[in-house]
Amino acid sequence: MADVSMMSGPQSTRHYTRPGVEAAARLLSFEPITNDVVQKWSNALNNYPAMLAAKKGDKLVSLDKKMDTIASLWQRPLGVNSKADEPALTKAQLIDIIIEWKFLKGKPRNALKPLLNANSDTTINECSRRAFRIAKAIRQCGPSHENWDESNTSMSMAISELCKLKGIGPATASAILGMYRPDIFAFMDDEVIESLYNGKRGYTLK
Repeated sequence: MADVSMMSGPQSTRHYTRPGVEAAARLLSFEPITNDVVQKWSNALNNYPAMLAAKKGDKLVSLDKKMDTIASLWQRPLGVNSKADEPALTKAQLIDIIIEWKFLKGKPRNALKPLLNANSDTTINECSRRAFRIAKAIRQCGPSHENWDESNTSMSMAISELCKLKGIGPATASAILGMYRPDIFAFMDDEVIESLYNGKRGYTLK
């Protein structure tokens, strides 16, 4: 996000604990939403691959591409045999790609690995199928947010379903669901949390 950090905008007096959070907070502070602001967001998005490379090199870039590949498979329309084609997470995808991506992108929590590995492939598969079914049925909120309560409850249910897996919390669950329904779920990234909220970061649904 090199270009974002150079943008002029309201300067914050807050102290941020992670590199890049100040630039992210500055991006969020631009109001009203004009064509110029939209262009700034577009520039930031275009710089995402370069940011990944600057942060953790080729390994993170490669993992991010693998995440996109998995997401594309999950988002495909179901075929004739819809039950067999129903998207599901595998243990290999969880451990070798999603968790590695998350730990490289943020703070590695290696103490969770024994718990994560204790989940069977069958359990991971079944929990993810249930979570994806819930997520699939969520309707986007209209301009007046008329179905916000319903959508919010369903989002919490989908995340809670994945949190039944050992070693999975709301942050990892949000990453998984964001791959399936990016129009509804956003990854609970450390930088995002810190730029949006004051106080200590919390990894809960509250």
